[in-house]
Amino acid sequence: LEFRRVLFRSKTEIVLVEKDNNHNQSTIDSLKFQLDQILDKKQMWKKNIEKEIETLKNEQTILLKQIEDLKSFDPQVEKYNKAQEEIENNNNLIEETNNKINKLDSSKDQIDSKIEEGKNALIEHVNNLNNIKNEISNINGKIKENNIKIDKILKLEDGVSCDHCFSSIDKSNYFHIENDCNHKQEELNKTKSEQETKQSEVTGKINNIKSDIAKVIDLKNKIVASLTENKNKVQSLQEKNKELNKIQKPETLNLIDKIENKI
Repeated sequence: LEFRRVLFRSKTEIVLVEKDNNHNQSTIDSLKFQLDQILDKKQMWKKNIEKEIETLKNEQTILLKQIEDLKSFDPQVEKYNKAQEEIENNNNLIEETNNKINKLDSSKDQIDSKIEEGKNALIEHVNNLNNIKNEISNINGKIKENNIKIDKILKLEDGVSCDHCFSSIDKSNYFHIENDCNHKQEELNKTKSEQETKQSEVTGKINNIKSDIAKVIDLKNKIVASLTENKNKVQSLQEKNKELNKIQKPETLNLIDKIENKI
């Protein structure tokens, strides 16, 4: 009896297992079927996309051919496009040239400032030189007067006047007067030599300043010439653009624009 119960239970378990296996197999088959459908759809989608791409390529080729045909049909298209291209190039040149003009204007302003500084320094040194020349002239006058006194003493002439009391000096005092005049002559000559040294130095500075100013003015003239040249260039380019802008856009280009938008 016990054996029968065990056998029955074993058969029952076998039946259940077989049912589970059948169920699992059915699930697997269903999943495989779904997967195959997905793969088929994917393959179909891929083919459709490739077909659409090919169609678009063909359409693009056709549209591009239409554009080329329209351009060939209307020579005004090429003329207008070349004009627009030239205008763009001219505008780039105008911008580049205007940048040069701005830099040249800035350099010119700096040079004008340097020239003004140089002129002020030149005026200052010229005034100083004139003062030195006046001082030398005064010294020469004093030297001349002193030489006249010495000449009178050497000739033992009467009537040499005293610098202090302005009275005539006795011949016995001529020796002292001569020594005094000679000492004064040495001092005057020393002062004159010092002033002449200053005159030479100031004259050298004046010549250097004049040379520097001349160089800067020459540079300014070159900048002004370059400014004029570049401004004329801008004006010429603007006049060209004005003439090029008179070339009207042909209607054919509007058609081409519509075709290109489709592409």
